[in-house]
Amino acid sequence: MGKPAGILGVAWILVKLGWCRLPQGVTWRGVILIGLLAGIGFTMSIFIAMLAFDDPALLAAAKSGVLVGSIVAAAFGLTWGFYAVKPTPESKAADA
Repeated sequence: MGKPAGILGVAWILVKLGWCRLPQGVTWRGVILIGLLAGIGFTMSIFIAMLAFDDPALLAAAKSGVLVGSIVAAAFGLTWGFYAVKPTPESKAADA
């Protein structure tokens, strides 16, 4: 849960400091969604595991863990996106 917490935390801090603001139509629920979906990325984790483990069993376990973590992140992101993020009137007007 490090990526979601980092994305949400840094965005919140920067907005509170006044260094930036959320774009029009973007809500904090949307920022949470982006954080959750960021957990899907696994290419670098597998690369690091390949450098770290010489034992094929340990490498397989690490790859399995990365894959399961990515699936869990995708499930959380999709669930959050389906239930928590609603289209705004602006996005509905743009679709028409």
